[in-house]
Amino acid sequence: MRKSPYHAALKAESIASSASWSAVRALLAERRQLLSLLPAAGRWRAGCLIATLAAAAAAPPATALATGELVHAVSAAADTGAVAGPLLLVVATLLGQQLAEALSAHCSILVARDIDGAVRRRVRHLAFLPRGVAHLGAQGFRADATRSSDAAFTWRVRSAGTAVAGQLLLLSRVCAAVASTLVLAAWFPALALCLLVASLLVRAIIRRHLLYLAHVGDSGALQQRQAEYWAALARGKEGAKEVRLFGLVEWVLRRRLSLHRGWVDQNASARRFVTRSQGLTVVLVTGSALGALLIPGMAAGFGNLDPSGVATCLTAAWGIFQIGSMGFEAFDIEYGAGAARALHRLEAEYGTGSTGAPPEAVRPVGYSRARAPGHRSSGSRM
Repeated sequence: MRKSPYHAALKAESIASSASWSAVRALLAERRQLLSLLPAAGRWRAGCLIATLAAAAAAPPATALATGELVHAVSAAADTGAVAGPLLLVVATLLGQQLAEALSAHCSILVARDIDGAVRRRVRHLAFLPRGVAHLGAQGFRADATRSSDAAFTWRVRSAGTAVAGQLLLLSRVCAAVASTLVLAAWFPALALCLLVASLLVRAIIRRHLLYLAHVGDSGALQQRQAEYWAALARGKEGAKEVRLFGLVEWVLRRRLSLHRGWVDQNASARRFVTRSQGLTVVLVTGSALGALLIPGMAAGFGNLDPSGVATCLTAAWGIFQIGSMGFEAFDIEYGAGAARALHRLEAEYGTGSTGAPPEAVRPVGYSRARAPGHRSSGSRM
């Protein structure tokens, strides 16, 4: 069977990102450095985001326990009045989770905006620290300054603020999965641990494949821009006279079609390869679902588990499975961490403070050029 041309690249990437202790420590250090930018959002907004994410993390295990109480009340109550309390508790946990998720999404936007503004202020401050203006024309400074203060002119936001918000969302989902694991472990410890490990492994596989597809898509940006250039040349007014005068319309369109097909074929080949590589993911998901259904069901069939325990175990297993779903937070962290690394390079090269949230960036007021060393300005005010 002939393998995709991208198989070697994905295999090399997998080997390079193997879970060695040094790589894990470097990753944890990078994530801690990323979270150190959170104070730049301000105490109130950062606190609101953490509170809403904590409430969203506590909702799945609370829902599992409330569901068990509801089933126990239904099976044991003689009248319907005794079911009202557990039913309201289940409704409250479900509505609370939805409300917490909605509020956390709004708070994430505000926090990301404040952090991005703080980073841009810090970049402007670093630009005025050295004496002279020679560093402003350096390719490395310009690239890092542009990357660290990404203004999201493309469809993908690649700022440090979105990375911080995505990292907090990921921590919230991990905490929710661990809490649901503890609830299931009260009846089946081995099953709970296996479901958690399998869900984390599924997430890691999907994350690697999605980031690989994003990398392949970004690598074809040059072909896409060239195809857009030839299309604009064929339909634009600037070169219309020459293109039609010399009969270049078909040649220009063939050039555009060739570049577009090359870009599309490159992405299609990578997607087919990733789709064929989902065997392990299917096995893990199927095995986890069967284990979550069969083991509590068999225990209930043998009389070792009552219906309320079955309901609690199934709801807790569903809470564990949520960590395996992949959202946009993986892209936010991966792309936004590049902006944080660019800021770190600027700090190391031109700054004098730490690489965390700079004191100038945390201030709610704007940056004053008069306070930057080496900048002369008379009568500047905040």
